[in-house]
Amino acid sequence: LSQDASISLENGECGGYELVQRYAVAVLWFAFGGWNWYKDFGYLGDGHECDWTEVIKCDEDRRVTILDFFHVNLSGSIPPDLALLTSLQELNLDFNSITGTIPPSIGTCLVNLREIDLRSNSLTGTLPDSFRNLENLEELFLQKNDLTGTFDFVCDGLEMEQQQTGKQGNANAVTDGVTNFYAD
Repeated sequence: LSQDASISLENGECGGYELVQRYAVAVLWFAFGGWNWYKDFGYLGDGHECDWTEVIKCDEDRRVTILDFFHVNLSGSIPPDLALLTSLQELNLDFNSITGTIPPSIGTCLVNLREIDLRSNSLTGTLPDSFRNLENLEELFLQKNDLTGTFDFVCDGLEMEQQQTGKQGNANAVTDGVTNFYAD
């Protein structure tokens, strides 16, 4: 952080949410190979992280509510530290080169999430059971990954309707809770 950064540690304060938020978005840059992104975005610049780039959107209290990393050339795995952004409502990591598993901390800590878009990556493993905690989740996109297992618990009691989209079918579910669920 530069000397002009907006985090205040004066008067015995520890920085609180601001420090944790700045740490979490900085970890994303390192975990996702920020030096290889298609665009610089002003990421890790001076000033508040809500002013760094168009991929980060914040509410009036300057808390990160949207991360939109669609087709940015992210690589690496999703860091568990992402879960420190507890005000996050939308997470879009679509069309990148993300590998590894989905951290359970997303379902445990990011209970305000309304939309998760992880499609078109190389994610493996199963959907964490902690996703049961995402009561505000309306849309979940998982197509074009290498995920295994069932996703039934996300859409308890849901009727699945197969739709053909390109060469792979996607399950689209509409009910209370998750209104749109897409998976291979």
